[in-house]
Amino acid sequence: MKAQPSPKKKSDLRLRLAVHHLSHTRAPIPDARLRRVVRRALRVSGRRGAVAVSLAFVSAADIRRLNRRYAGHDYVTDVLSFPALEHPQRFRAPPSRELFLGDVVICWPQAVRQANAAGQPLPREVDWLLTHGVLHLLGYDHATAREERQMRELERKVLQS
Repeated sequence: MKAQPSPKKKSDLRLRLAVHHLSHTRAPIPDARLRRVVRRALRVSGRRGAVAVSLAFVSAADIRRLNRRYAGHDYVTDVLSFPALEHPQRFRAPPSRELFLGDVVICWPQAVRQANAAGQPLPREVDWLLTHGVLHLLGYDHATAREERQMRELERKVLQS
């Protein structure tokens, strides 16, 4: 008797991605692509279960204001991450089947400038910024050379998959 293949398991990772286009920054990148990038970043980092992430595309003025207020840097940056789990004693989410990881904020005009300067397609630049932001939500950083090597390796894996 021939063994039957086992039925496909339900995905071990469930993602809810909320995408917001603020300040007239309607990004011409399909939400399905953004969802795939976030899902790959989560899988490469070993995250499983039901998670939620918020992504906002904002203007240069908006990201400069956020960068000044939350990071103490008065300049336009490309991506900011606001992990919900960074200070669990301050943030208590209501009971849910999903774990809210936090917010990723991408400066649309800066992404356009960086893609042009690097001579690469804009969607590829956004893939990298989103990957970088999600890894920060998961607790990865690049403050030391060792951390930076680890984070860059994860980014490479996500973007090559």
